[in-house]
Amino acid sequence: MEQNKVRTYLLYAIGEILLVVIGILLALQINNWNENRKERKIERSYIKLLTNDLRSDSTRLEELILFSDKSVVSKNIILDYLNGDTPKPDSLGSHFLQASFSGIQSFVPNKSAFEEVRNAGGLSLIKDENVRNLVLTLYNSYDEMEHNTSRYYLQNRWETRSLVYEKANGDLFLDHDNVDEEILEDLFQVFELKGRIINNWAVTYNLELKLLSEMNAEAIEICNSYLESFN
Repeated sequence: MEQNKVRTYLLYAIGEILLVVIGILLALQINNWNENRKERKIERSYIKLLTNDLRSDSTRLEELILFSDKSVVSKNIILDYLNGDTPKPDSLGSHFLQASFSGIQSFVPNKSAFEEVRNAGGLSLIKDENVRNLVLTLYNSYDEMEHNTSRYYLQNRWETRSLVYEKANGDLFLDHDNVDEEILEDLFQVFELKGRIINNWAVTYNLELKLLSEMNAEAIEICNSYLESFN
């Protein structure tokens, strides 16, 4: 009888221990589920913010590409003329302004969401490795554009302006949008100015804008697909 009691007590104790362990495991599982749900909710909000910024960047890139395309066309027209490949084009002054002088613009991306994600704990908050790597690559490319190509492109334009004002003694412009083409012809004989027209980074800037636009479009598509997975 004593042995039966001990066996009964042992089974009862084991049963209670199992119930406690199961209860703890269930509590941990529920807690993990709640934490994962919170993290997914935060992740989803960050992806939405990033996507909104990327769409805004896309609009700005399209505007800059249109402007940059015109600069490249005008640059090629001027170079063909200076090299003797074509006769003097109509609106030579307008092409010069478009290619090398006016409309100084640079691409400044929206980084608010990206910085918020990074400051909140890093891009590890984005669980999908493909999305995370694509976003990181895109913003690194933004930085590369800003610190290299854009900087040299803008610097060349500012230096071209200074050179033109110096050599023309401020007499080049007839009004805000028109130049004295005789004075411009004389300026084209200045070796340094011709070199700046040739090496004004317009083509490189144009190509990099288009590359960023493609990367941006891919990032938006990937982010939108990822957002759908949350539903």
